[in-house]
Amino acid sequence: MTNGFRAERETTSEARIAARAMEMLRKMIREGRKDQIDYADIRDAVRAQVRKELVLARIEEAKLCKRPDRVKILQGIIEESD
Repeated sequence: MTNGFRAERETTSEARIAARAMEMLRKMIREGRKDQIDYADIRDAVRAQVRKELVLARIEEAKLCKRPDRVKILQGIIEESD
């Protein structure tokens, strides 16, 4: 199972972000870069996932506030990023 698939089925933001980071680290090790990995590589690898998690949190907040118009807009952002 790839971490990309795992990231999609995880139920917490932390687990999805960790799965994306592991996916990137494994790829870099396969490419022979294990001695050249630094924090910037991890930051860049999880950037899109972190942004997605923030939008998902905003969707949940909009649902709680009963703002279907806002939910629709935010869901559009998620669809554009996938």
